[in-house]
Amino acid sequence: MLSSLAEWAVAVVAAGLVAGLVLVAAAVAGFWWLRRKIRRKVDSFIGVMTARPVRVSAEPGGVDATFAPSLLVATPPGPGSRWTG
Repeated sequence: MLSSLAEWAVAVVAAGLVAGLVLVAAAVAGFWWLRRKIRRKVDSFIGVMTARPVRVSAEPGGVDATFAPSLLVATPPGPGSRWTG
């Protein structure tokens, strides 16, 4: 009787450990998925915020120099640039 009770207790503890490991694995996978999704959203938001549209004005060339001064200077792309022209 005592041995069958011990076997039952061991089986319950083993099942609890397996279930706990499954829950931990699911939580880690969910956290990784959520982190990846949030990171992609933040990266795309930063990309949108840094690529603001150019404001057109009455300046020569039609570009406001206070908003986008680099657009007034014609410079060739540097070495290693992805803009090959």
